[in-house]
Amino acid sequence: MTLPRNERPPPKPVNEPRYAGIRIRAIATVIDFFLLGLLTILGPKNVTSAFCLLSVIPLWFYLQATPGKLLCRIHVVDAATNQRASFRQCAIRGIAYVPSLLVLCLGFVWIAFDLKHQGWHDKIANTAVIES
Repeated sequence: MTLPRNERPPPKPVNEPRYAGIRIRAIATVIDFFLLGLLTILGPKNVTSAFCLLSVIPLWFYLQATPGKLLCRIHVVDAATNQRASFRQCAIRGIAYVPSLLVLCLGFVWIAFDLKHQGWHDKIANTAVIES
C-alpha cells in the first residue's frame, strides 16, 4: 500500500524501546546453558544446581539480565515503565517459567508472535525484554 504524496505515516514514539525478539533471546539462552554446563562440569555437584536455580532471579533484579542476556545486550524491565523490574516481578517471572515450559514450551514460542515479544512468563510478571 502506498500513501499519497502529501500523507506520511505517523512517526514512532521517541521513547519506544526495541523489544528483544525470539532469535536474540534464544541466543542468550544458549549462552546461559553453555555457561551452566561449564559450571556443572567444573563445580561441586551438590551446590551447582541449587546455585543456578537461586541465582537467576537476583541476576534479573540486580543486573537486569543473565550472563547470556548481558552478552547479547538485552535486559529484563518492567513492561509498563521500561525501568528496572521489581524483585517481586523477577520472582514471579521465574515461577512463571513453569507453565511456559510445561505446555509444550508454548509460553516461549509466544515470544515470536507477540507485539512486544513477551512470553507467558513476561505477561504474568508484567515484564519485557528490551535491547540496550
